[in-house]
Amino acid sequence: MTGTAAGRRVRKPGPRAAAATRLVLALTLSGAAGCDALRRSDPGLDTPSCATCRIDVTPVLQLDFTNAPFLPDLSARLALDANHETFAVLTGDSPTAFLVFDADGRLVRVVGTGGDGPGEYGRIDGLVFDATDSLWVFDGGNGRADVYGPDLERARSVSLDGLFRDVVALEDGNFAVLGGGATVEGLPYQMRLLRRSGEIVPFAPAGSDRALGGAGAIRSAGRSAVWLAAVHSYAIERWSTAGTLQLEIQRAPPWFARPDAERTARFAESIDVRPAILDVLEDAERRLWVIGGVLDPRAPDPATAAGRTDVNIDGTFDTVIEILDPESMTLVTSARFDFAPPVWLRDGLLYRFVIDMMGTPGIEIARATLFEF
Repeated sequence: MTGTAAGRRVRKPGPRAAAATRLVLALTLSGAAGCDALRRSDPGLDTPSCATCRIDVTPVLQLDFTNAPFLPDLSARLALDANHETFAVLTGDSPTAFLVFDADGRLVRVVGTGGDGPGEYGRIDGLVFDATDSLWVFDGGNGRADVYGPDLERARSVSLDGLFRDVVALEDGNFAVLGGGATVEGLPYQMRLLRRSGEIVPFAPAGSDRALGGAGAIRSAGRSAVWLAAVHSYAIERWSTAGTLQLEIQRAPPWFARPDAERTARFAESIDVRPAILDVLEDAERRLWVIGGVLDPRAPDPATAAGRTDVNIDGTFDTVIEILDPESMTLVTSARFDFAPPVWLRDGLLYRFVIDMMGTPGIEIARATLFEF
């Protein structure tokens, strides 16, 4: 990112223009992405314990990148504060700055530029709002985290030890970190506890590498615990930050089976088509929501799709959302959707990369809701 982009002034639209923008977005989203239209029937889903439950995914907002100095891509990452008033966005186009959007999806600030001084970054690896709504900007390039207060004014820096692949905020005010060093058993990654002071304490599970590695999902599991999910095996574990394995979930739903050998071979050179667990989230009732990605049965042959503008990730993958009761080990309900897997934000909100009919990339915010009839 250039210095001119970092200092770019963004003119806020007036109330009338903002209202018009929200109306256009609402009409566009409601017309293009009704939940029923996106829902795909799938005989491969397990029989749920709740016969009257239903998962709906409803778009609620699209971030407006019209005045942004760079556009989002598949690698874009978002953080959202507890009041749902501020989105912090990191895109693949600029690893030394992040964008701030308000609750209406309007760009209000561009923060950061390249360098190693205050407010400068070598390579931003993640953005996380902590339990006090301070924003932590993890700068792997300079080995530190910058902490911004709820007013998004930079407050302090914290030195970091090693590289982090993923960081999640815990309810006790600390962070759980995945990645950044080998364990005594020689595992490639470990979980660590990052305290607000900057102190880092390992709590890697000894001898278990099923849910650890260069990929996988890590999420908060209450006050002082985390969920860890493997990618290509249905294995989810809950660990306390004291290093105790509290719960193991292993399942083999029909939809998680590998595609037949012919389809796998066709896609082998371009993309990994194995079913995957991509994200997990614990809701207020302590149920576990699992986002899985599975090959779309209508996915175009990669040999003939090259160069086609109507082929994107939505045409290659579907999303499966399952809700589990971890204590009873039962499946509450599940659903399959005709869009590529999104990423959880918080409080039932998720986001996904989208491309409109004009080929313009964007970020869509949606809400996942469980209804019981």
